[in-house]
Amino acid sequence: MKKSGNAKNIKIETTMDLWNTFEKAANLQKNFYDKELEKQIRKNLALSDTVNIKKALKEEEISKEQLLLAILTAMQPFSQMICDLLKMFEKASAGQGDYNLRIQMKFKGMDNALNFSLENFRQYEKTTVQTCRTMKAKIPKNLWKLIDIYRQSWITANIDYINQNDIDQWLDEYYHNGKCPDFVPQRLSLGIPCLDKMTAICWNIFETAVAGCRRAYEETEGRYGTIRDECFQNKSNEQYCWCREFLFTMTATAWMFQRALTSEYKEEYAKKIVNDLTRYFEKAEVFNIDIPQTVVRLIEILNLPFWKRRHELYSAWVSTQIVEALQDRDIEFQVKDNTLSFSFEGSHIATCAGLCPPLEIWAELRTKAKKLIGSGRKKAIQPDYTLAVSPATEPDNSVAVIECKQHEKPSIKNFRDAVIDYANGRPQAVIMLTGYGNIPKKMHEKIKDEQIKSRSIDFSFMRPGSLATQKFKEKLRELVMEYYIKKSKENRYYLRPWSNPQEAVSVCFKWGEHPRDIELRLHMMEDSQEMAHIYYYAKGKEGEIPYAYLNKDVTLGWGPENVRISRWTEADYVIEVCDYSGESEKVSFDVEVCCGQDSFCFHRCDLSGAFKWNVFRMNRRGIETWHLTEET
Repeated sequence: MKKSGNAKNIKIETTMDLWNTFEKAANLQKNFYDKELEKQIRKNLALSDTVNIKKALKEEEISKEQLLLAILTAMQPFSQMICDLLKMFEKASAGQGDYNLRIQMKFKGMDNALNFSLENFRQYEKTTVQTCRTMKAKIPKNLWKLIDIYRQSWITANIDYINQNDIDQWLDEYYHNGKCPDFVPQRLSLGIPCLDKMTAICWNIFETAVAGCRRAYEETEGRYGTIRDECFQNKSNEQYCWCREFLFTMTATAWMFQRALTSEYKEEYAKKIVNDLTRYFEKAEVFNIDIPQTVVRLIEILNLPFWKRRHELYSAWVSTQIVEALQDRDIEFQVKDNTLSFSFEGSHIATCAGLCPPLEIWAELRTKAKKLIGSGRKKAIQPDYTLAVSPATEPDNSVAVIECKQHEKPSIKNFRDAVIDYANGRPQAVIMLTGYGNIPKKMHEKIKDEQIKSRSIDFSFMRPGSLATQKFKEKLRELVMEYYIKKSKENRYYLRPWSNPQEAVSVCFKWGEHPRDIELRLHMMEDSQEMAHIYYYAKGKEGEIPYAYLNKDVTLGWGPENVRISRWTEADYVIEVCDYSGESEKVSFDVEVCCGQDSFCFHRCDLSGAFKWNVFRMNRRGIETWHLTEET
């Protein structure tokens, strides 16, 4: 049927009407960029990858509600990307004290830049999120019945479980943290098409319950606690424990169908489960969605600037994960002329001021390079993101390079060439390849240079809520920390960063019987000016400026003397040792520094020819370790 271009006049009478409307409005490129999107819709409907989707919609008994739910679920990652970008923009705005910050985005392949204000973006986010959450309006009241239906297939008491890495990690974090993790595991396949179709519906309910649990304990909203607390306080609200039990049940059921049941019994039990689930859903009325209203909103989303540029949206979203991975390192956004810019010409997005020297985050940083093999690269490389110390244009100063691959069909050669070119052009950097879809394992096998291969990491299916996203952030943080730790041992310009820069610091000083009066001192310096001096005559204070104090002055040898810094200021803290007795020609001592889980113990021996010695310096960014050659 012919439809008006006005979303409000659109009529959806059949499943095919809904699909055709979505396909046209979304400008779906199923054989190229949107291959993963269509694949996700198929998966949500439990349709085979080999069947024409329109043909399947005609032949399968799929309702409009089920198709809409599948589309909205597949779009959910894009909704979360916009949410994550909004959070980052608001942080940048807060840093400037400007609540209508302008944002400009111009990535590779974009003819015109996207220009909008923070307030515009809030409206995009509101429209997108409200629509994509429509399918989460209701879930069945008796969730435990779902588990009982699946468990009827268990024909043995010796139940085992199918191992799936993301499920195992989800359960492990759930158990130890008492909260639902930030990602959702991939759905298990039971191997029977009709049963997998029903399981897809149940998995959507599981995702809805998980989202509800996460919102129940949103620490940014001032709500604290654990799932165990909730279960103890409100036994009637059992969906919190249900999430964990549902995953256990599904892994055990998958084991039954894949390992224990014969072909004959598989069909019999699958049919019974499907029939019971069908009756269950008929009574539970799970799909309570207003189709006309939701479709109007869906078309509104597809007309938003960010949906039309959804392929570039992925690259922009990856920046939010970079910032999140390093958020405790004092991120300062580089806002110029009231605009935060992501530019194809190269733009300095943010700086990690909590590292010494500061680490800069660049988008599209271009540097000259030779012997390039990648298609389209002639005299320079220009990866999506570069993390580097100043000057960032120097190839050896790059710590990490991040290249983003959106929905485009994987090309082993193109991916491999990009890794090789970036690794050669940035010889010290780790190359991180992120993909919304799959990055073939064969890509690494095609890299012959073992040194380059060891410096490259890829993250397939990295999208909001995925385990790959969590691993990316953990790995990026680990790489940055390792880089600074290594540099701090050889270059005084680098400080070894604290694992937790919020922790208090203690310095314990010990020596031998002689000299009897050897003293520990702390100088707090800012711009070469002494802001405070902690020693036996001015021991300082813990609860107020200078937030540092000396516990005691030992004058009979051995020690220990302890200086504790309860709160960091912007000063440099210089530790000094003074020999007041002058009783020994040579002075030796031990120093132990502790900051949370960080601990340094080192010995200095046979120091002579001076009354005092500077031992080391530190600040809230880290500790100087380059010259601690006798560290143990």
